[in-house]
Amino acid sequence: GVVIRLRCRAVFGLGLMAPVPRVGGVATLTASETAEPNSGFLTARAGEEVQVLHIGHGAEERGWLFVRRVEAPGDSGWISAPSVMPQRSKPPSAGVTPGGAA
Repeated sequence: GVVIRLRCRAVFGLGLMAPVPRVGGVATLTASETAEPNSGFLTARAGEEVQVLHIGHGAEERGWLFVRRVEAPGDSGWISAPSVMPQRSKPPSAGVTPGGAA
C-alpha cells in the first residue's frame, strides 16, 4: 500500500506538534470556525471538508491555513490550523481487483 507521511509543524509557537495537511490536500474540520462576514476568515462546521490553498508562515500567518470549502458554495478564507485533521488515504483491499475478481 501507499504510505503518506505527514509533516509536523509547531502550532502557535507552543511546541505542540500537530499534523498539517499539504497544499492542495483535503482536510476535515474537527472543530467549527466562526467568523465575521467579509473578514477574510471562513465560517465552517466540524465535519466539513476543505482544500488547503496556503499554509501560513511568518509571524502573522503562523498557525493559520487559507482554505476553500469543498462543497457548495466553495467559498474560501482563513481557518486555524488546529481545527483540521488531514485525511489519510485508505489502503487498497488485498486480493481485490476492479470488477470484483480476486
